[in-house]
Amino acid sequence: EMTSLLAYERKTADLVLLYGKKAIIALSVHGIGPITAFKILSKMHKEERDFYSDLLESKIQYIKTRPFWKDDENKMVL
Repeated sequence: EMTSLLAYERKTADLVLLYGKKAIIALSVHGIGPITAFKILSKMHKEERDFYSDLLESKIQYIKTRPFWKDDENKMVL
């Protein structure tokens, strides 16, 4: 459990080091963790609007699917 938390924090730190402000913006969106943020940030967005559109789509996807997740597997311990 401690190793999974450490891995989560490491991925988050790596994103911030690699993408800077955009990573912080992506990670601050409800329902977006480091894996989803990496998928979004690794895309080549021609316009900033496209970046925010991808963030919104991911947030909507999270809201739609979250009620069907098993709580034990997806609970984040802080």
